[in-house]
Amino acid sequence: MGNWRWTRPRATACRLVAQGQRTHTEIIAHLGVKRSTFYSWLRNAQFRERLDDYRRKLNEQARHLAIAEPLRRVEALHERRERLLLVVDERAAEYREIRAQEPDRYPPDGATGLFMRTVKQIGTGDQAQIVEQFALDVGLLRELRELEKQAAIELHQWQQDEYTDSRPLGKVPIREIIIERPARLLPAPGAPADAA
Repeated sequence: MGNWRWTRPRATACRLVAQGQRTHTEIIAHLGVKRSTFYSWLRNAQFRERLDDYRRKLNEQARHLAIAEPLRRVEALHERRERLLLVVDERAAEYREIRAQEPDRYPPDGATGLFMRTVKQIGTGDQAQIVEQFALDVGLLRELRELEKQAAIELHQWQQDEYTDSRPLGKVPIREIIIERPARLLPAPGAPADAA
């Protein structure tokens, strides 16, 4: 075996063995060589040396992927978080704009951008009233917290307490803030402006 020459089947066999995705039997069938030939290659020092080189390179690539993949996930989490914060900023800007024109329309904490505005109709027919409701956007806050937690987990900065008290907490007071204000009724088309 002193006269070793790298041929295409030998190089392919070395690469396939290093990748570890096929069995020896599958590699032998793929290359169309005898079992004894394949195993003689495996025993060859030059083959083993190149095999070790391939494996080192594959391990290095895997290490880079192991680092890169969490970083990509953290970047995606960061991007989603920024989009949610943009919603908060846009709400705050809308609040400031409307508050300047109608000081009593929005709740005092509306400048945070954390309140969600919904419009409802109460009643029917002539008795119908349009009502604006403002409530703290708990869903948005929860999603922001979960995104930040997941990013910390990905970066190995999250530490779960080992001790968990399993006793029930009992009743936990939760305060829901709903501020209802009648919306200004718009006049019917063609009606004078003071008819509303």
